[in-house]
Amino acid sequence: SSDLIQDPSRHELHLEFSNSEIFLFPSYSEGFSLACIEALSFGLIPVISVKCGVFDALVKTSLERFAISPGSLTDIIEKLKSIEKLTDEQFFMYRLLAYEISTNFSLEKFAQNVISESEIE
Repeated sequence: SSDLIQDPSRHELHLEFSNSEIFLFPSYSEGFSLACIEALSFGLIPVISVKCGVFDALVKTSLERFAISPGSLTDIIEKLKSIEKLTDEQFFMYRLLAYEISTNFSLEKFAQNVISESEIE
C-alpha cells in the first residue's frame, strides 16, 4: 500500500507486515526497535541502519550485508538493488534467517534470561 497509515491498529500492522517482503528502517538513532523485531518475525529482509539497536543481532550473519548508513539514500538504493538480484532461493533463505533471528527475542526467551540471571547460586 502506498498510503501512509497513521496510528495503525494491530490488525493493520499485521496485514502490512504480511504483505511485505522487505523492511526499510533508515533511522539516524534508534534504541532497540520493536518494529524491527516484528518485521524480522514476519521474515522481512531488514534494510536497517547500523544505528538501530537491532543491527547488533545481524552482525556476523549474512543479513548484515543489507545494513545501511543512517539516512543514506545511496545505501538504500544499493541494498534494494542487491536484493532485487537475489535468486528466489537466496531470497527465501534470507527471509528464513530473518525469522530465525527474531525467535531470539521472544517474550519466553526474555523471561528465561531474566530468571537465569536472577537465580542465586
